[in-house]
Amino acid sequence: MSFLHSINPETIPDHLRDRDDLHLQREVVLQKAWMATFFAGLSAYLVWGYSISWNIDPGLQALIWAGLAGALFFTVNRRLSFQFRAIVLIAILATFSLSELLSRGLQGTGALFLLSVIGLATAFFGLRTGAIILLIAGVATGTAGWGAFIAAIPWLSQWFAPRTDLAAWVSLVFSLFLCGYYLLISIHQFSWEFSRVIQELRHSAQLMEQARNQSERQFRLRLEEMAHKNALLEAIGLVATKIVSETEPSSLLQTAVDTIQKQFLFYYVAIFLPDETREYAVLHAGSGEAGKIMLERHHSLKIGEVGIVGYVMSKGEPRISGNVEEDPAHYKNPYLPNTCSEMGIPMKMNGQVIGVLDVQSDHENAFSADDVEILQTIADQLAGALEKSRIFTQMRQTLEEVQERTRQSTRQSWQQHLRNSNRRFAFRYHNARVEPFQANPGEFTRVLWKKDAPTSTAHEDASQLALPIKLRGQVIGLVQVKFGTRQVSPEMVNLLEQAVERMALSLDNVRLVEEIQARAERERMVGEIASKVRSATDIESILKITASELGNSLGVSEVLVQLTPGGNRST
Repeated sequence: MSFLHSINPETIPDHLRDRDDLHLQREVVLQKAWMATFFAGLSAYLVWGYSISWNIDPGLQALIWAGLAGALFFTVNRRLSFQFRAIVLIAILATFSLSELLSRGLQGTGALFLLSVIGLATAFFGLRTGAIILLIAGVATGTAGWGAFIAAIPWLSQWFAPRTDLAAWVSLVFSLFLCGYYLLISIHQFSWEFSRVIQELRHSAQLMEQARNQSERQFRLRLEEMAHKNALLEAIGLVATKIVSETEPSSLLQTAVDTIQKQFLFYYVAIFLPDETREYAVLHAGSGEAGKIMLERHHSLKIGEVGIVGYVMSKGEPRISGNVEEDPAHYKNPYLPNTCSEMGIPMKMNGQVIGVLDVQSDHENAFSADDVEILQTIADQLAGALEKSRIFTQMRQTLEEVQERTRQSTRQSWQQHLRNSNRRFAFRYHNARVEPFQANPGEFTRVLWKKDAPTSTAHEDASQLALPIKLRGQVIGLVQVKFGTRQVSPEMVNLLEQAVERMALSLDNVRLVEEIQARAERERMVGEIASKVRSATDIESILKITASELGNSLGVSEVLVQLTPGGNRST
């Protein structure tokens, strides 16, 4: 801190910063008074010395310099106590005013300086001190006037001013008392009002500070709540994303508990589902090492009797235990020794409890209202996802059964069709001609074994590609292509696969047409036989017509039709 800054009246010393505002204002007034005293004394000394050509008595000059040095000392040294500096200043002014009264009487400025003494005393020390100084000043002035008038003190008579009218001295005393009183009550009133205003301002500032702090706290709490809710919403979104991506019930539940435990930093998370008899709640997913151990041991709790999980499974309502030591429903699991609070959330679908989301924390009263609401939402999502997964599993099983029946039907249909056709379906393109060909059972068996992809064999300067003819997952034939190169490009393989696939569809369409035609032919044949049989008039004719028509229609070498007498068995 610079020197000029330190003596600046508006600069409050560090050791006074903890004082009240009225004291600080008194310090400012005191510093200004000391500065005014020093500079006024220095200016008066310079003007007076110059006016008398510096013809000053050495003793008086030393006294003047001592006074100026003292004024400078008290102006600069603000670390001195306020009371000491103020008393010294008032004493100097009082001494000067009394000396003026004694030396110059009514013609001097002593009365004015006495008023300044009264004003400063009131400003620095309050109304009582100001009143005492006013009384002392009045008594001193009256005593000086009385002494000057009657010269009652001979050894001081040489210092008194010439005798004046007693009325003038009395008027001065009364004027001093009256003006001093005006000054005293004015300063006191302003000081009191200033102090009251400062207190009100300070009180208002405190109220505003409290309101600001409260607003900041509420704002921070609101921000924390919003951040917490955003984190919870993000956790819901993440859990929902994880749930949607899973279709297997076991992986769905395990992914859910792992995600909840990671996002919410819970001690343990588990999901229980009821068994077929709804007698026990069986653990289907658990977080951490404890969850793995209990899953291996097929951990279960009796519904309605054991644990918070059993309670929630039977009642269908959430249960929260802020301190499990005080909750008789809590099941003390030896694999979870640090559990302090537990919450069970029902997983409902169509009003029925299909599971329980069990959450445990290693802190007491760890679950807020937001946690309960969010976890209930997650439990509802899990219930819906579990039901969706169950439906998906059933649909997949049904689809697999349908596909298997379709494959069996396709295989049986082609086997029956090939047997009934009594033809060889094997052709070879060779030397720009298409000719019947004897199939290779070994190659066909190899393709049947692979099923999914074509097989390729390479020789020194040629290669052979075998492609299965597939319909609904069943291999019904084989296409073999020989190339004059050792390697076959993927584009060529893809082209051949597409051609074979379309050929398979065409083959199946033609098979269906041929089967329809064969069925129609059989219906026609049966109709003709029935028509001829109906035209016969006796049993022998009916038997002959039936044997003849069946033999001609079926193209067989022999047909036997006979009637057996009752009681005998034909072989």
